[in-house]
Amino acid sequence: GVLGVFGFGGPTSILTVLKKRGWSNKLSAGNKFEARGIELFDVDVDLTEKGVDHIDDIIKLIFQVILYLFK
Repeated sequence: GVLGVFGFGGPTSILTVLKKRGWSNKLSAGNKFEARGIELFDVDVDLTEKGVDHIDDIIKLIFQVILYLFK
């Protein structure tokens, strides 16, 4: 599922990729209910110092995965 690709230990999860690149050690993702009929999907990435220099790359990676999942 969607959550599995974000950070739950699989070899191709976003967190695994970010850890291998030294950009993050922690990631959380999940649905956030804001109001009746509105639901958001929230992704929080705890960046390393190296990761701060790659914010644009990290955002691009996350959106590439989301777009792939919903094709």
